Amino acid sequence: GGWNGYKTMMFQGISVFTHLLTPILSIVSFLCFEEKALKPLLRYAVIPTILYAVVLVILNALKVLTGPYFFLRVYDQALYMTFIWCIVVIGIDFAIAFGLSRINHTK
Repeated sequence: GGWNGYKTMMFQGISVFTHLLTPILSIVSFLCFEEKALKPLLRYAVIPTILYAVVLVILNALKVLTGPYFFLRVYDQALYMTFIWCIVVIGIDFAIAFGLSRINHTK
């Protein structure tokens, strides 16, 4: 947890691509090279996150795997916290998509 967890998730192994380089390159590509985003498409931005959450929560509930993120570990927290975390993460995902869409729309 803490700083060590952050360093691991951002700078070690494949996580460098998953959590740092790919998102940065995607944002640069979206803001610099894409046409103006269409607001109706925003609702689709969260679909990959929702699918990922559903699959990982099920796999955690079936004890096929643990994590990989603390908020997906259904046996380490109350069930309602898993739902709250899913809503928070999906909300953050939507907020990022909305913010980037607004920035893209102003160019």
